[in-house]
Amino acid sequence: MAVPLPLHRTFHYRIPEHLLPWVVPGVRCAVPLGRTRAAAVVVAVEDEAPVEAVKDLIDVLDPTPCLAPDLLALGAWMARYYHHPLGEALSAMIPPAFRASAEAVYRPLPGPGPSSAAAEGLLARLRARGEVPASAVAPREAKALAELVAAGRAAREWRVRRAPEPRGVEWFRLTAAAPEPAEVARRSPRQAEALRALAGGEAVAAQTLGVPRDALLRAVARGWVERGESAPEVGTPAAYGVGAPRQLTPPQAAAVAAAVERLDQGAFAPVLVEGVTGSGKTEVYLRVAAEAVGRGKGAVILVPEIALTPQMLGRFLAAFGSRVALLHSGLGERERRLHWERVRRGEAPLVLGARSAVFAPVPNLGLVVVDEEHDASYKQEEGLRYHGKHVALVRAQLAGAVALLGSATPDVETTWAVQTGRYARVLLPARAVAVRPPEIRLVDLRQEEARRRRRVLFSEPLRRAVADALGRGEQALLFLNRRGLSPAVVCSTCGDAVRCRACSVALTLHGGRSGGRLLCHYCGHREGVPAACPGCGGATLGPAGAGTQRLVDAAREEWPEARVLRLDRDTARGSGTEVLGAFHRGEADLLVGTQMVAKGHHFPRLTVVGVVDADMSLHFPDFRAAERTFQLLTQVAGRAGREERPGLALLQTRSPHEPALVAAAAGDYQGFAAAELRARREAGFPPFRRLALLRVSALDPGEAERAAQAAAQDAKRLGAPVGVQVLGPAPAPLERLRGRWRQQALLRAPGSEPGPLHAVIRALLAGPSGRPPGEVRLHVDLDPVNLL
Repeated sequence: MAVPLPLHRTFHYRIPEHLLPWVVPGVRCAVPLGRTRAAAVVVAVEDEAPVEAVKDLIDVLDPTPCLAPDLLALGAWMARYYHHPLGEALSAMIPPAFRASAEAVYRPLPGPGPSSAAAEGLLARLRARGEVPASAVAPREAKALAELVAAGRAAREWRVRRAPEPRGVEWFRLTAAAPEPAEVARRSPRQAEALRALAGGEAVAAQTLGVPRDALLRAVARGWVERGESAPEVGTPAAYGVGAPRQLTPPQAAAVAAAVERLDQGAFAPVLVEGVTGSGKTEVYLRVAAEAVGRGKGAVILVPEIALTPQMLGRFLAAFGSRVALLHSGLGERERRLHWERVRRGEAPLVLGARSAVFAPVPNLGLVVVDEEHDASYKQEEGLRYHGKHVALVRAQLAGAVALLGSATPDVETTWAVQTGRYARVLLPARAVAVRPPEIRLVDLRQEEARRRRRVLFSEPLRRAVADALGRGEQALLFLNRRGLSPAVVCSTCGDAVRCRACSVALTLHGGRSGGRLLCHYCGHREGVPAACPGCGGATLGPAGAGTQRLVDAAREEWPEARVLRLDRDTARGSGTEVLGAFHRGEADLLVGTQMVAKGHHFPRLTVVGVVDADMSLHFPDFRAAERTFQLLTQVAGRAGREERPGLALLQTRSPHEPALVAAAAGDYQGFAAAELRARREAGFPPFRRLALLRVSALDPGEAERAAQAAAQDAKRLGAPVGVQVLGPAPAPLERLRGRWRQQALLRAPGSEPGPLHAVIRALLAGPSGRPPGEVRLHVDLDPVNLL
């Protein structure tokens, strides 16, 4: 059994005879664990236990297994690869609504009375209630309770608390035993009304019947009507502005044919679908998914952000209707469970969702799609630090499925996999609609600011381009990957910013300078704007820089007739569907947003994109900074001119000669990737050498440093024989986060295979450094995406 706790081991339990038929791999059981209990997953059933002292499991929690054999195998792989406890890895694959627990209860037994008055009083209470939970027994009653148990007057048992059943759309339909309405009309007119309302034979949602619910429930009790619940409708194609499907272009048809050929081979096949923005990658996914479903197979479609699901969901609803299930964290727990159940029963063979949808219990999986495969959002940064793309590839491999990785700007590691023959590639070199890609220009802000003798938000070329687009009745997008009014409030006397007390970052100003609030985007701490500088006491605090909120204010001043919308984490309210839908319908002229608007969206009337600060992500202390900058700029520029009107993207920069910006302006992915791979080879970074990040955190900075030094020394000793290099330790770039001081070291394998890293990490975690004392925490992140 694997328990959902940070324990790198499994446990053996004896199966009571009456539970034998239900205990199979993948089912969850309530088990005793020390003085507590847990909901553990059965990973294997054996005839004999390898240990002598074995406790009985308490109860079975699931009528059928939560995890099919392929998902159990996937969970075991994740536990091994990411060096994470198996129980926690398996628990991460099950929706939270399935969590259940058990509690101890005491019930009375017949026999002679107890000797003490306190025990007699407690026994009377047990008799009156039938049973009493252990949690309801007061500490002062502990002695009396022990007396009752020792005398055989009370028994201690377990009672399972199951997860609440989800509530979805309630429906009713007639059974074969239903009489004709006329037969019951005289004695039960409401029953007859219910039967007539259901005369079509199909399941009908309760709220659309117009019949009192109690009449329906009485018909259910008589066996005339069947009742059930289904997942709420995810919408209709029209709700997402989806029109008729277009005819495939020759490159699209070739891509579909190549994927279907591999689908028919029934073996694992990773394929990169590399297509410029607007080339119709979604249509390729849809057609291949239709072929998979038509062959009796299931499909999982992953997107990096919930905000990308609405338009893609509309496309798949148009093709598959109710056979589509939606899985992501933006759903309520009960709604998510209903969709999950539909998938497990085979009612919805196609699943669309964000990172965790890779764990959907799809029977007979034939296709896995990872859209925008380069996106860092696929990496889970807390707990089980898995990469959704890598897990998707392993799941496809276990299932013998086709894996399509789609992007206009693939991860350079994916490009290297294509060049070395590990992945196949299909190319979509042109837009699906016969229009030119947008013109992309670099705007040198240094010249603008020298001429105007001040910092500027909007250069003259950007101001003219937006005004011209609005004058033609078109739309414009202003992109700034920083939310809030200003990224910092700075003292002009000492030059320091007002900082978070728990994190090594400046607080972001939201609202207004008067009555605004300061917010930490890492830990959530918020406070009012102080009247004086916390450092020097000076009264000259003011905002520095701009965020999306300030950008909206500036846009309304610059283009007062424009209807302006904003989309970022502060305004999204979940997926941001309302804002995106309004802009798509033309209810606004100008959209201001962060990276939530940069990828996957199709706005027919959008012709001008302005990137306010193209340098923002370029100078991060991360070897992927140039790649991320190129990808982000290419993606956001690709929102412009996707229909018959030509598009223009203006990238405002103070570093116009940076290779990543020059390549983005030229639309030269191949040239950028080739240069980036050369630089990676020389510097010893992926894909040529594998990495693991060793991070230590503590409430005290000295403890964090000492524990990191000890762990790094052990890693160096263990790594030397197998060629693993250890860089550091050193303070993390974000040195303090949520009150904890952080140190980190980078482990680098001698080549592209992870074996040496695994050997070092296993030995390290098994030794004293892997179990730091007190509140010190040590985490290992294999194949890290974020080095901050």
